[in-house]
Amino acid sequence: MFSQSAEFSQQYLQRLGGATDEMRAVVERFDASARAEQLPPDTAIAKLKASADTLAARQGRNAEINQQRYRELAAQYRTMLGSAPVMRPFELLQAPDWPLVKRTGDDYRPAIPTTGDGVLFALFGFIVGWGCGASAHGAVSIRRRRRRRQAALERNA
Repeated sequence: MFSQSAEFSQQYLQRLGGATDEMRAVVERFDASARAEQLPPDTAIAKLKASADTLAARQGRNAEINQQRYRELAAQYRTMLGSAPVMRPFELLQAPDWPLVKRTGDDYRPAIPTTGDGVLFALFGFIVGWGCGASAHGAVSIRRRRRRRQAALERNA
């Protein structure tokens, strides 16, 4: 499971990059349309939102939402890309984009870790798993020994 966190964060990062690129294209198209009308994008949005035409007003709200979404995606992408690969699963946990996490999970394919961070997570997961397994085995063994001792004491009594 630990080794797969590195792979999941890698697949999430790829999907995040694609979503960021697509939102950038949407925002840039709107900005180009605003500039063609000699308007700054914020002014164009305000003009659309204030329109009596409900379709134009809705388009203004959508443009505002698209700009905000692009800023959020771009910020998370820069943060994850700028962090060390071994830290990316933790970056993902700090502020996940839940729709992207769900879609990444829907398309996720486990992989054998071959990167340094993947191997490190696999090793850590092995150690934790081994420790838990050894602890469970030890607890069961102690319980068996107690039962045997108890049974022996009862037979001797």
